[in-house]
Amino acid sequence: MAETIRGYPRTYRMLTVSGMYWRINLAMAIPVLFGVYRAGSRAIGIAVVAIVTALLVDLVLSLLTGRGESSEVSYGRDLSIGLFVVAMSGVEGGPLFAGAASALAILVGVRLVGGGGRAWLHPAIVGLAMAGTIMPDRIAGSHIAGISESGGRIVGVVAEFVGRTVFEPLAVRIPVDIWERLTSMDAVPGGAIVTAAIPLILLASLIVYGEDLVPPFVPVLVFGSFVFSVWMLGGEPLTALIDGTVLFAIVFGPVEPSTRPRSPLGAAVFALLLGSLLAVFTVNTATAMPIVAAFMVAGSLVPLLSTVRVGRR
Repeated sequence: MAETIRGYPRTYRMLTVSGMYWRINLAMAIPVLFGVYRAGSRAIGIAVVAIVTALLVDLVLSLLTGRGESSEVSYGRDLSIGLFVVAMSGVEGGPLFAGAASALAILVGVRLVGGGGRAWLHPAIVGLAMAGTIMPDRIAGSHIAGISESGGRIVGVVAEFVGRTVFEPLAVRIPVDIWERLTSMDAVPGGAIVTAAIPLILLASLIVYGEDLVPPFVPVLVFGSFVFSVWMLGGEPLTALIDGTVLFAIVFGPVEPSTRPRSPLGAAVFALLLGSLLAVFTVNTATAMPIVAAFMVAGSLVPLLSTVRVGRR
C-alpha cells in the first residue's frame, strides 16, 4: 500500500496511510467502546484479547520474516482489525473466539496475501469466517429473537405516541421494540457487541465520510440496496437495520481501499450487490454469519469489478 492515498472526492487532499487508519480507529472506537461498556466486564476481556492478539501476531511475524510495514501503518491497521473483530463478536463467544479471529485475520487476511493493501477481502471478515468455521457454537447471532426489557413501559408509551402522531399519517410502522433497543443500556442477548448501537454508529459515520475515507456513494448504495431487498423479500427494513451489526458493516466494511473496486462503476456494482446479499443472508435465518457471508461473496468479485469501466466513444 502506498504511503499516501488521495482523498475522495477527486481533490488535491492527500491522506497518509497511517492517518487513514487512525481516523478509522477513532470512528470505530465510538460504537465499540459503548458496546463494551454496555456488555460489561466479559466484553472488556474480549476487546483486550482481540486487539492485543492482532498486534502481537503481526509483530511476531515481522520479526520472524524480516518483512513489515512502518510501525505507524501496521499498528493502525492491526488496531482497526482488532476493533472490527470486537464489534462483530458476541459476549457469549468469549475471548477465545475473538482472539482466534484476530490471529487468523493477520495470518491469512493480511500476511498470506502479501501484506497490507493487497487483500481484496477485508482481513477481519476473513478471520471471523475462519474462526466461525472452527468454533460455530461461539458465533454471535445476527437474527435477534428478543430484546432487553429495561425501561420498557416508559419507552413503550413514548414510542406509541410518536408512532401514532408522526409515523402513522405517513403510513410508516415503527415497532415498539425498536425504540426499546435504541434506548436500552443493556446488551442484546445473543447479539454482537455493537448490536443496536445505532446512534453511535451514525455518529462515527460522520468521521468516516467527513474525512474522505470512503466514496460516499458506496455506503449510500449499500444501504439503499439492503433496505429495498429486505422489503422485496417480505421483511421489515427497520427491524433488520436495528441489528447494529448490519449498519456497522455498511459504514466500516468498505473503508479498506483494497477491498472495494477501484473503478467508480465497479464500486457502484459492488455496493448494490453487497446490499442485496446482506439482505438475503440476514432475512434467511439459516445463515449463521450473514454479514460475513455477504462480504465474502461480494469481496470475491472485487478483482473482476475493478476492471469494469464506463466506455468512451
